[in-house]
Amino acid sequence: MKNEITKICVIGAGAMGSGIAALIANSGRQVVLLDMAAPDPVNRNAILEQALTRIKNQKPPALTHSNKAQFITIGNLEDNLDLIKECDLVIEAIIENIASKQELYHKIIPYLNTNAVLASNTSTLLLSQLKTKLPHNIRTRFLILHFFNPPRYMELLELVTDSETNIDHINRTTNFIHNFLGKTIIKCNDTPGFIANRVGCFLLELVVRKAIINNLNPIIIDKLFSSLFKLPSTGIFGLYDLIGHDVMKLISTSLLANLPENDQYQNIYLPTIIIDKMAAAGLIGRKTGGGFYRLAVVNDKKIKEVINFSDLSYAQIAEANIEFSKIDELLGSNDVYGTFFNQVLAEFYTYIINLVPTVANSIHDIDLAMRLGYSWKYGPFELLFTQINNGVDWLLRQAKSMNLAISETQINQLAADYKHKISAHTSIFHNTNTIMVNESAQLIEYKHNLVFSINTKMNCLNNNVFNLLLAAIDYAEKNQQNLYLFSPTAHFSAGADLKFITDCVKNNNQNALSEFLLLGQQTMTRLKHSTINIISCAQGAALGGGCELLLHSDMIIAHTELNAGLVEVSVGLVPGWGGIKEMFLRSLGNKNKLINNIKNILTYNKSTSAEHFMEDYCISNYQIIMNKHMLLDHALTVKLPPKTANIESIIIPQINLSEELDISSYNSFQKQVLSELQHIVDLKVADENSLFLLERNIFLKFASVNIRIP
Repeated sequence: MKNEITKICVIGAGAMGSGIAALIANSGRQVVLLDMAAPDPVNRNAILEQALTRIKNQKPPALTHSNKAQFITIGNLEDNLDLIKECDLVIEAIIENIASKQELYHKIIPYLNTNAVLASNTSTLLLSQLKTKLPHNIRTRFLILHFFNPPRYMELLELVTDSETNIDHINRTTNFIHNFLGKTIIKCNDTPGFIANRVGCFLLELVVRKAIINNLNPIIIDKLFSSLFKLPSTGIFGLYDLIGHDVMKLISTSLLANLPENDQYQNIYLPTIIIDKMAAAGLIGRKTGGGFYRLAVVNDKKIKEVINFSDLSYAQIAEANIEFSKIDELLGSNDVYGTFFNQVLAEFYTYIINLVPTVANSIHDIDLAMRLGYSWKYGPFELLFTQINNGVDWLLRQAKSMNLAISETQINQLAADYKHKISAHTSIFHNTNTIMVNESAQLIEYKHNLVFSINTKMNCLNNNVFNLLLAAIDYAEKNQQNLYLFSPTAHFSAGADLKFITDCVKNNNQNALSEFLLLGQQTMTRLKHSTINIISCAQGAALGGGCELLLHSDMIIAHTELNAGLVEVSVGLVPGWGGIKEMFLRSLGNKNKLINNIKNILTYNKSTSAEHFMEDYCISNYQIIMNKHMLLDHALTVKLPPKTANIESIIIPQINLSEELDISSYNSFQKQVLSELQHIVDLKVADENSLFLLERNIFLKFASVNIRIP
């Protein structure tokens, strides 16, 4: 059996199918995208060509770089079925209709190679239902891979298999999904809606329908969910609009048809006249320009409006007056919203507690599914046990007062299981040897390698970070070991400690600010010219000073979604730790490169992917991987040759920046920075030391009058 999956077919070129195909193309794997043949006999692939155009132009981008489109081959289900024969994995992503899916399976089975895995991207249908008419040799390699939308950005993948599924096929598929597509896989039981949609849609339908019936304000409800419970800014009503009322109806209708009659979902899906009227008026969410909310243009300005349930008119959203600053204040209140949240949360927790172990193997799977699939900051059980004061007692009181089907033994057992799992949880640095540490950073030994990590908020750079990094480089050189810069948190580094800089400016402490700049420049110089290799493992944000760390590293191992760039001009500063220097040096005397590099600074160019960063910022020594959880371990496998001394200087092409750049949209500060950069261009020749000095002087000149915190 061929172990590695190298070519994939996606059938269905709608939003999900196209998104999955783009995700696969981002990994550098060949993907075939198939859909119905167009009725036009001249161009049978017209539907697919339109889908490919949407993929290329989609916002936010489905592709990490435009060159990834080359990995997508399109075809139709009448003329191009032979393309399936070359594929190791076939993913069906067509309409949520069992008959349509089974008809498709019957059509493509003759074209599946003997080791190809067949998967469905269904979000609601059961594995047992989908495979009823499949021959035995296909049933053993049939499974559900439920991607979340948009596939490029959502980390969760729900996997459904059964006892009949061949373990080798499961392993081949999950290895590909995890290692090459970067997804976190949750094994789900074969139940309607699996985990995330079963939980998430229950809460959505419960809150929306109950709030409408009680004539409550969507704005206040959404504000409370996002500000107190840390749900995304869409809240509940906003997410309902984003998904689409029509899609929500399809999901809930499918769930209701497949759930037992006594399932609580059947009881909370209340008939709601207002939702029906909205659907009849075409007000089904963002896709139609209006749902519970809409964007309107008034006096050439976009404003957000909210619907009036009485007549379906819209009015501009007024600032919601939220009286509660903590969850406990809300739940302890006797006002209408306190009562509402107590009731819906108690119903919600009763429902999801009773999903274990039928739907999910543990409450931790539910937490992970909601964090990754619905972008909650806290999983629901994490929220109950850590964010609600005496959450167990609160839930017991509510359950008793509302006569809910939940016992004290159940809740206490789940609380104990939660605490046990959390106490057993270890980070990537568990049982590592700490070599040196201060309050802002540490150098540890991980798998016999030296790893430097920052511990500040958003991994911001301060004097402590730089001092320990200098000591870490000395230690690595002494032991002739490479040094790895890595953060186990979500971001590499958001840049300089802006609070320290603003405090220096406010207190007129020019010396402290100048010393801070000089220390950072010395650190960047040591990174670049150390005798050992410096490898940066970058994910999330690498902005300003974080970007400068990357620019001075010997090798970058980057997560594909790296968001990096020299963004200092956006806060009234300029790069001060080698960003300007590197943009001049990396132009290599090439006029066009220099113009683009200067534009990076002036327009605070922030990459939308690792590939764009490497291209825009002239990075040559890098590798990009899709799974951010594998960054460090992958970096440890990379072999680099010994470094050679390289003191750089540059002949600067003579250009007039004002003429070469479109400055019509530049603000006054950008034009001031451009003037200073023109002075550097006019030098004609520069080296590292002179560029560092000029950069430091420009930074200090602007810091005292321009700095602003966004």
